[in-house]
Amino acid sequence: MNHSKKTDCPDRTKENLCEMKSHYQDIPIPEHLKSQVEASILQAKLDLAAETHSSQAKEGSAADTGTGSRCRTRPRILAWGKGISAAAAAAMLALAALANSSASAAHAMEQVPFLGAIVDIVTFREYGSRDGNMEANLKIPSAQVKDAGGSLMEDATDQLNSQIQAYTDEIIAAYQADAEASGGEAMESVDLSYEVATDNDTLFSLRFYQTHTMASAAQSEKIYHIDKGTGNMVTLKDLFQEGTDYKGVISQNIKEQMQEQMEEDEGVQYYIADKPATYYSDGQNPLDPAWDFSEDFTATPMEDGTAEETDAPEEPISEEGFQEIPDDVDFYVNGSGKLVVVFDEYEVAPGYMGAVSFEIPTSLLKDIVKEGYLK
Repeated sequence: MNHSKKTDCPDRTKENLCEMKSHYQDIPIPEHLKSQVEASILQAKLDLAAETHSSQAKEGSAADTGTGSRCRTRPRILAWGKGISAAAAAAMLALAALANSSASAAHAMEQVPFLGAIVDIVTFREYGSRDGNMEANLKIPSAQVKDAGGSLMEDATDQLNSQIQAYTDEIIAAYQADAEASGGEAMESVDLSYEVATDNDTLFSLRFYQTHTMASAAQSEKIYHIDKGTGNMVTLKDLFQEGTDYKGVISQNIKEQMQEQMEEDEGVQYYIADKPATYYSDGQNPLDPAWDFSEDFTATPMEDGTAEETDAPEEPISEEGFQEIPDDVDFYVNGSGKLVVVFDEYEVAPGYMGAVSFEIPTSLLKDIVKEGYLK
């Protein structure tokens, strides 16, 4: 025997709307939010009772003087266009039903506590300079962080804009120092642009792209993040449960991806710290300058007053290489909800590789990442 609930829907379209409305109404409400909303509704009832009493008193006074008039506002009927999807219509109907179920509920919806931050890019300024063969073009945004009610979160806004200004001021100062030192004769250009890399339910990420061209172009990135749940700026560490080895898990996966890419394509190369070191047969790096004036340089005096450089020890080309992501590594969450780690040009690979990035499988992080950040 079928005990399923029947729906009063004469045609398929209305049946779909009813079904989606039913699913919407079945969404569980967190206990803490439910209690806050109920408290808001109770307060709203008290407020409206006071307003009604005051209004009735005014109407009675107006009736005595013959100056009052009563009218009932007719409800508006919205004509929905064919382009609006059934899902959107169902959601709007459900919200309208909640708001119109009682005046106290409608008033209470305005009192619902903070649910999430909203970040807007409100303005941007440009820094432009041309001095001889040198040129700089920077686009610098200014942001506002607001709570769900639209009120400005001043501390969060100031923190984000202060970090953006410090970052861009450093770029401008370095360019101006180069221009002054060379008298504009150096061949140099600096370009900076930005985009919103992430804007989902939990994170807002603002991504900067810098291209610094001298003998060759160097690409670098900087990404700033706002946690929409708190309105605060966050780093990668804040996405993971305290005490977990998120850096080790991510770093190991990046090394594996590097190795796989190099095995599949001979043109791909990465610097990995635990790879076998490469030695020069004579211990000399051909890229070193002809003379070394560092404190470690030693010379053997000769009878004619000249000096002979001592043999250099057998050292690897570089003891550096990618070993583990730093605390301030750049990252963002892509449209698929996956974590993407970003490295600047030359940071973990030769210059011809440009800036490189690695998407980390969420399956590796699901047990250590905080809820809501990744999919």
